[in-house]
Amino acid sequence: MRVGDVSVRLVPVGGGEMIEGEDGRVLARPRQVYAIHLTNHSDRRAVAKVSLDGLPVTEGGLVLSPGEAMTLERPVTDGEHGRFTVFPEGTEAVFGDDGGRGNPDLGLVDVEFRRELERPPVLRGVAAEPPAPVPGFDFPPLPAPPPGTPPGAPARPSHAPQIWSSASAPGAPMRAPAPAPAAILRESDVGSAAGTGLTGRSEQGFRTVPVGALEETATRVALRIVIGTPEAFGRARPLPGVERPVPPRPAPRP
Repeated sequence: MRVGDVSVRLVPVGGGEMIEGEDGRVLARPRQVYAIHLTNHSDRRAVAKVSLDGLPVTEGGLVLSPGEAMTLERPVTDGEHGRFTVFPEGTEAVFGDDGGRGNPDLGLVDVEFRRELERPPVLRGVAAEPPAPVPGFDFPPLPAPPPGTPPGAPARPSHAPQIWSSASAPGAPMRAPAPAPAAILRESDVGSAAGTGLTGRSEQGFRTVPVGALEETATRVALRIVIGTPEAFGRARPLPGVERPVPPRPAPRP
């Protein structure tokens, strides 16, 4: 979905399919691994703050250069190397004792973009003050899991504070497929609510970068992940995307 000079897409990882509706709902199957594709179409740097299910995964934000696209595979937290994975409402191992039924933000992918303000012109004869140096780093490889850990065991996104950061993955970056047109979804296409846990491992790294003053008003893009019915994946029709309010959350299951 594109709003103004920024856009957000959810990209399947390792196969599978996700269908974005024109109302902002995104159909997925249980345990679909996905990444978040962010694009800054403007002529200034922008900082994107991403949250999933109401929890921050880039608390300080990700810096995108003018015209840059970035694919976020995991939370920006030291030690959080799991990939974003869709789980249906009721999965207590991921969402706690109530299985996420009491969370109104379950399934919400919320991204706020703020562009960097234009720097004032340098006066003639006055030297510009250089920005303070900021160290760069990449997270080390994830250590082996403790003995007895089930393969692909899910975990929750972390509450840990984040930093201004920019993706710096080793090797070739993940390339997002060409965007498909948004689809018209029926209520019968939605099976249940869903949220995000973490499975597997991503080696994506991050480094700190200096950031100037940002716009006070953010541009917000909100999508809502839901579990799609098997029939929906073969029936959705394309429609050009339009800006919509935040999609509603499906009612909790009894």
